[in-house]
Amino acid sequence: QLHRSQRYLPFYLGIQTNASYPYTGVAGSCKVALGLFKIKGSVNVNKCTDLENALTGRPIPVAVDGRNFQTYSKGIFDDCQNTLTLAVLLVGGTDQYYRIKLSWGDRFGEAGYMRLIRTGKSTCGICDAGTYPLPA
Repeated sequence: QLHRSQRYLPFYLGIQTNASYPYTGVAGSCKVALGLFKIKGSVNVNKCTDLENALTGRPIPVAVDGRNFQTYSKGIFDDCQNTLTLAVLLVGGTDQYYRIKLSWGDRFGEAGYMRLIRTGKSTCGICDAGTYPLPA
């Protein structure tokens, strides 16, 4: 499930800022430190209207059917079903598409992003399993 890490880390340890826990790019062990930001819960989103309303205030982690994503290079994608196979970050969109960020690097798609057709239905399952944290 997408929200397991959202349940554990922020409740018990908190979320670090880039300044307080910078990326080093070197293999090693993680240090444990209390983060500055903690959450009190999360909101599950499983309807397109709820997802669109939540997106106005923050990016939303969602699950999608990513089985055909490797064929994507640019444009608005619509070649998928609703079998949830991949976690991505929904960052925005228009009336025509949702814009998602993948973790496949900036050489994938449109500089690491992808556009999914927005039809009012749950394209690629994007509206079926989103979640976002509530600050403490």
